[in-house]
Amino acid sequence: KVFKHIPAAPDTILVGHCLADLGGDKFHHKHLFREFLSEVFGEFGDLRLHGSVITTAFSLAELMGCVRCVFVGGQLASRDPWTLSYAKGTVNEYKGRPQPKLTHKHPQHYPVTTPFGEQLYTTLNFRDAALWLSEVIRVSGIECINTSKASILYGKGIRFEAEPELSDSGISGLVKSLHTPQPVRGDYPKISAYIQGEKMRWEKVLAWTDELELESGEAFISKGMTLLGLLDKENVTYLIEHSDGFDNEVFHECIFESGPVAQEKGLQMYFSSLRKMATLFLGELERQERLCAELIDRQI
Repeated sequence: KVFKHIPAAPDTILVGHCLADLGGDKFHHKHLFREFLSEVFGEFGDLRLHGSVITTAFSLAELMGCVRCVFVGGQLASRDPWTLSYAKGTVNEYKGRPQPKLTHKHPQHYPVTTPFGEQLYTTLNFRDAALWLSEVIRVSGIECINTSKASILYGKGIRFEAEPELSDSGISGLVKSLHTPQPVRGDYPKISAYIQGEKMRWEKVLAWTDELELESGEAFISKGMTLLGLLDKENVTYLIEHSDGFDNEVFHECIFESGPVAQEKGLQMYFSSLRKMATLFLGELERQERLCAELIDRQI
């Protein structure tokens, strides 16, 4: 969702997780990190991470040999004692709410006073991350600029500047000097075997839903609940609960808090969504199967 609010930035390099959205045509330069299947793609080294992804960003800059870093949006805290605030347009955008009386104990957040005298609140996890990162920056000797006064990231080597002047040369040259394009690595026969296994898995799930469509009443509820328990263990239910159009609250109420009629309705809703999801996955797996076959042919 956040990419909808970002203008096109063709000169900006986006480094994203291999399973993340990459913003469509917003960025021209894109790089992926983290392997999904290490047994197929091999192992990669890890950047240092401690408590917040902002620490990984700095670790990447340090690895690349950057001598100057600018932190934008690195507050790691908020003015609300009860919740962290997120930027407009993000999934967890902060809407504001009435302030209850301070209790000075959990779940109230940890108070931190900035060098500018502003009282902010953060989680213990983010406070730890800020202390860790400030020490890493101090030791690194890298010049760091924080564009926000409302931040708990401060210390030796970090200075505040609301609108720092950026170099015209950018970072593209540095990235090109470090990165040599290489063909996609991977054992394609292994990848093909993995795809085949996933196809069999979701074809089996579709076959189960076909069998359930032949049942009704008590038999449907009995078989449906048994299958639901199995799919819970295989994390399939987790996927359904996060799929578009699935009302998790209604589903739980029907299954666990109502009688047989509502329970049957909840199971029907669940297996209808399961069928849609399995069909979607199979379509994507078949596409990946074709792509994998093309890559194998090129290698031959």
